[in-house]
Amino acid sequence: MKLLTSTHLPPTPTRIIMKDHLPCVSTGGLLFGYDSGVIAGITTISLIYVNITIYNLSWGPLPWPCTAELFLTRIREPGVAIAVSSQWLFNFLWSFCTPLYPGRHGLGHVLTVWRV
Repeated sequence: MKLLTSTHLPPTPTRIIMKDHLPCVSTGGLLFGYDSGVIAGITTISLIYVNITIYNLSWGPLPWPCTAELFLTRIREPGVAIAVSSQWLFNFLWSFCTPLYPGRHGLGHVLTVWRV
């Protein structure tokens, strides 16, 4: 039985961007010198913006029509309002608490991938 790995999954814009990130940074390093972190930083920020843009144009707005179709017509408005407000609340809590958690619990190495 084969395990499902990222090589067996179909390519998505996010996988394509992340796969292309290292060659872009490497090319910038070759052109402008390895000691310059400016090119790597600009490339990283640019690809983060591209990733966010692609996400917001594809999967990002999907919860809105899904929650609108889940509820009956008579309870649709309060149902969507509660669903959207809970989405905003939990996104805020996740964004606010995630950077604080590793430092307070001695797990500084856990989120190193997202800090790079």
